[in-house]
Amino acid sequence: MANPARLDDPGALGGVLTGVSFIGGLATGLSLADAPFPQPGSDVTDVQRFFQGDAGPERINVGGQLLSAASLAVFSASVARLAGRAGRGSRTLRAMAIGGGALASLSLAASATAAAGVDALAPVVLAVPKAAPVVPAGRFPTFIVVGFSGVRLARSAQAG
Repeated sequence: MANPARLDDPGALGGVLTGVSFIGGLATGLSLADAPFPQPGSDVTDVQRFFQGDAGPERINVGGQLLSAASLAVFSASVARLAGRAGRGSRTLRAMAIGGGALASLSLAASATAAAGVDALAPVVLAVPKAAPVVPAGRFPTFIVVGFSGVRLARSAQAG
């Protein structure tokens, strides 16, 4: 009988939870909102209706982003542990993994606030108003890569 895959570092699965919680919170929040998310060029009343209406759906979105940031921190710690086993130069690699993970987690946590997420879209929308959907679409492939990487790291003993 084949030896089932073993999880040597369950924290590496934080990569999967990072994407699932982000997308789940966003999709759930938007689907429960009383008004559609305001598109570029929307008038002030549309923006106010979305952000000042029922706060429950937006809280779900923010909660998903905060859980995603926490999961990313757990995943980053797992990457740092793996980097520490790299042999020569592992201190530098580990420090880079910790620094990058901390920066990414803090950035994601900061984007969980209502104003930060909207502000992040502002420069692109000013330059090319119809490009706004490209910005969030560019974030999703990252979550897929992080998810696959987490599963791979969690099964590192089998690879080896």
